[in-house]
Amino acid sequence: MTQRKQDRPNVGPPEYAVRARRLAAAGRPREALASLEPVLMRDPNARPALRVAAEILIALGNPAGAMPYLDRLRSLAPDAPGVHLLAAQAEELLHRFEDAARSLERAHTLLPNNANPPALRARLAERANDLETARRWVGIAAGIDPEHPLTRLLDAIIRARTGHPVAAADILRRLADDPDAMQTLPPMMRASVCGELGRVLDKLGRYADAWSAFQQSHAHREQDPAWAAADADAAFARVRAAASIVADGFLDTCPPPMHPAPGRVVFMIGVPRSGTTLTERTLAAHPRVVATDEQSPLGAVITAVRSAGQDRSYESVLRSLDDAACERLRGLYFDQAARILGRLGPDSIVLDKLPLNLLDLPLIARVFPDAPLIMSLRDPLDSCLSNAQQQMVPNPSMKALGRLDTGSRFIAELLSLWLAARDTLRMRWTESRYEDFVTDPESHVRRLTAFLGLDWHDAMLDRSARTRGPTIATPSYEAVSGDITTRAVGRWSRYRDAISADLAASVETTLRPVRQALGYHEA
Repeated sequence: MTQRKQDRPNVGPPEYAVRARRLAAAGRPREALASLEPVLMRDPNARPALRVAAEILIALGNPAGAMPYLDRLRSLAPDAPGVHLLAAQAEELLHRFEDAARSLERAHTLLPNNANPPALRARLAERANDLETARRWVGIAAGIDPEHPLTRLLDAIIRARTGHPVAAADILRRLADDPDAMQTLPPMMRASVCGELGRVLDKLGRYADAWSAFQQSHAHREQDPAWAAADADAAFARVRAAASIVADGFLDTCPPPMHPAPGRVVFMIGVPRSGTTLTERTLAAHPRVVATDEQSPLGAVITAVRSAGQDRSYESVLRSLDDAACERLRGLYFDQAARILGRLGPDSIVLDKLPLNLLDLPLIARVFPDAPLIMSLRDPLDSCLSNAQQQMVPNPSMKALGRLDTGSRFIAELLSLWLAARDTLRMRWTESRYEDFVTDPESHVRRLTAFLGLDWHDAMLDRSARTRGPTIATPSYEAVSGDITTRAVGRWSRYRDAISADLAASVETTLRPVRQALGYHEA
């Protein structure tokens, strides 16, 4: 006998999808993905498997891997709003901001009475410094649900950016103190609420209250499964491996520049939150400079070198690279650059800014001897504090930098690596100090353009030129869009009394040797 329709149980997600999500939530995402493989082998159009696989890949920081699943989902279910929302998340991570905007607008069309798609669209516009568009979408979201938490957060951010920090602080404080509203947000969004409150209070000079808000942000962030799964020890292992290669004298074996003129690529490295985005956007206003905005083509080269190693160490593979292999790797680099940036002109110079490419300095020195190198510096105490005040993507390095204790140790090791490398580095290099940049922008930028062999263009000091081009995809996007000021210089001193005495003393002790070596005065 067939079961009557009214007696049939509600159909939920298949057991395999439930199991995969449980594995991912338990910190076993790769096992979760493996569990979906036989399902998709049997049925490549299994929509729950496609969706869960895309979700897991995005959480793993592999949005490119998620896109084939999402594209298939959109072809199978073009009117499924959740698929468009998930696609927008991946597209934003891939810096495909126009595609992300279209996906969010499609989701809004399909869900006209849901405030989430227009709120997310407002967030994307705000990140692009298009505040008028952001206001419009906030208005649409608020018209649907005036109490929508993300809409309230975006309203506060826009108010803070348009000269109304007191009103912004009031909105954020009420939201942070509303347990019902906060409970509807995922951990990273709750962290954003408290982090934005901290930044607004910082603007108001209320540093003790700001630090309290940042600590609340840290507590929410620790509840995020992807953040909890990130292994800071892996970041320390990478910097120590690079330091070992440098200590073994590898840089002495790398060739010197072979041509007097700068090459077709410039590498900008350093500690995150050292002014790299400001420097990148300023130099990218030059008509010959094309910036990668942290989509470094070097990643393809690193992958190729590591995969060639098989059972050999990374250092042994680097030492075995002959001229022909280096030529092939340079070709791979520029092929990848063209995929990311589009067609490059014959005079174009790729400005490859990714601070933690510092960890692959031995590879850069071996494969790109003609490339000029810019090492971005900032008072390590200020960099350490600034990193602890940001919303970050969950990965090992950001996990290390996200707290003052681990961040100070990681920064000390990064800068020790640079100090050891610069004495034997045969590439052309220069140091770019954040403090010098913001104190006298024109002199500093003229020095950098001369180092790169470029002529001067007044557009490099034009604020509007810094915000043209691709959306800034780093935590620096707000600061880069404003006037260049010295306000962030000496930030540590304004917060020291708000931080516990033992922690502050430990951070200062950890960073003292590299601060002294770089010429920074005692805190």
